[in-house]
Amino acid sequence: MIENNFTVGVVEAGITLVDEIVIDPSRTVTDVVRVRQQTGGLTEDFKNAELLILEYGETLFKNEGNFQSLRKNILYKMIDFLDPSWKSILRQGIGFFQSYIVELPEGGNIIQLFNNAGLLTQSEDTSKWWKLISNKINLEDLDNLERLGLEGELLTIKYEKEILKKNGINKHPEHTANEDSSAGYDVLSWRKDNSGNIYEIQIESKMSSRTPPKFYLTRNEYETSVINPKTYCVYLWHIDNSFNDKPLKFDSSWLNENTPKDKKTGKWTEVLINPIESGNPDWQD
Repeated sequence: MIENNFTVGVVEAGITLVDEIVIDPSRTVTDVVRVRQQTGGLTEDFKNAELLILEYGETLFKNEGNFQSLRKNILYKMIDFLDPSWKSILRQGIGFFQSYIVELPEGGNIIQLFNNAGLLTQSEDTSKWWKLISNKINLEDLDNLERLGLEGELLTIKYEKEILKKNGINKHPEHTANEDSSAGYDVLSWRKDNSGNIYEIQIESKMSSRTPPKFYLTRNEYETSVINPKTYCVYLWHIDNSFNDKPLKFDSSWLNENTPKDKKTGKWTEVLINPIESGNPDWQD
């Protein structure tokens, strides 16, 4: 599945293709695309829309579903069928989604698509859409490392924005995991020392669906914490928001005390940590 299918251009191209098929049922979507290619009217959006129709059927771009709006129905079906990596973020609601989906590389296109579908302004149909998509996601299996990881990272960015504002630091947390998955941490943020000097902190974000919450720590994450003993921390979120929008925090010292030690030729690569205390809840705040 290609994430950049979630664009206004692809949706509008899909609507156009299906409309032309409805006008002349004897033609297939391939016939319509072939004519566009011959007349110079074939764009990448139409190519992507054709692939979606061939895989999921014409119904994807038809006004069939629970909503009055054609584009709301299309977007709901696209999310259901294509299963994007950011799907679980939708259960956080319109406010969180609108503010923090832009942290993703393709976030601008997604926001534009939701706006075009009327999903960022209040209406009865919009409220119904957000309620149904949230209920659907909550009924599904959310124990997916990629989705949980992304949701945790965006919660961390949201939290850090508030901390930076509270501390009078005119900077924005950086979503490092988007640029370098081998960095050993997910978010780069800042703090201010007693002299007013601003310094970097490295945050590894974890999201747990288990009760009590647990998290896996990789060797790379651990070694990054050792290199940055005063500025590295793991933020642990729970999927049911039981932490009241504030993560549990585990600094480098705590991680060092709770990870195994290499012996002779044995070297650990990943460890499951089951915290038995709340860590350092006011770390670097």
